[in-house]
Amino acid sequence: MKKIIILLFFIQSILFSENLTNKELEYLQNNNFNIYVNTWEPYIKVSTDESGKKIFSGVAVEYFEAITKDIHINYNLIDANNFTNLLKNLKIDPNAMTLSSSKTKDKESYALFTEPYVSYPIAVMTKRDKPFISSLDKFQNKVIAVGNKFTGVVT
Repeated sequence: MKKIIILLFFIQSILFSENLTNKELEYLQNNNFNIYVNTWEPYIKVSTDESGKKIFSGVAVEYFEAITKDIHINYNLIDANNFTNLLKNLKIDPNAMTLSSSKTKDKESYALFTEPYVSYPIAVMTKRDKPFISSLDKFQNKVIAVGNKFTGVVT
């Protein structure tokens, strides 16, 4: 059975607890969720205060807090340190979630997704002193570095 990664608690369009069934509310209130994140600004930022305590902020964190404001949910925000660790934890932890991730064929094998709550264009950027890239055709026979498991990969 697929492990469930509930991106934003499958409540993406349900902002108030009165829209949830009693069974859904009971499930949310009687389980403890581990929410794995890593810094991906402006959606999520993980920082540390003077005492060493992790601080989680960003658009996805604020959205999550707004959705869960009136619903009692037990959760731990966990810094996965990087995207590869985040995906690994989502595969092995049966109570895992993340707040912000794109749907890919690979992730669909172990995760469930809400409808996207934000979208953005994928773009190629270069240093200012390098030539402008007007088309992907400029990359014919070139090697391009892309992060492991990143969704902006064109194959």
